[in-house]
Amino acid sequence: MATERFLLTLILVSILVACEAKEKIYTEKTENFFLKEYSGSYSIEISDLKQSNEKEHLVLGEIGDAKWMLIIYDNMGDSKIFSEKTGYWEASNQKITVTLSGESGPIVESFSIKNEIFLSDLFNSRSL
Repeated sequence: MATERFLLTLILVSILVACEAKEKIYTEKTENFFLKEYSGSYSIEISDLKQSNEKEHLVLGEIGDAKWMLIIYDNMGDSKIFSEKTGYWEASNQKITVTLSGESGPIVESFSIKNEIFLSDLFNSRSL
């Protein structure tokens, strides 16, 4: 009986510690003004790409969650999600960095504000 109580207490303490850690991360991220400021849904524009039936979309949540989607549009205007990846994002003054889970490891891309537009730091032709 004492062993069962000890194990139950140990499990409950572990759960509380895990919950407190998650709450701390959530609080730190939601207190970041730039996460709230820059959160939203973005289309990724590629300036040197001819018109295509494919479009990249990026959704940035207020608590730092991120979702990238490749959407394909058919001739009738209907769309379907062809591919999607999830991850997280970080923000600072005039810059966001998105980290997504890729098949061969993390995919990281940063965007900085230039002329009131988020431009990719890696590819000048990509913008949000």
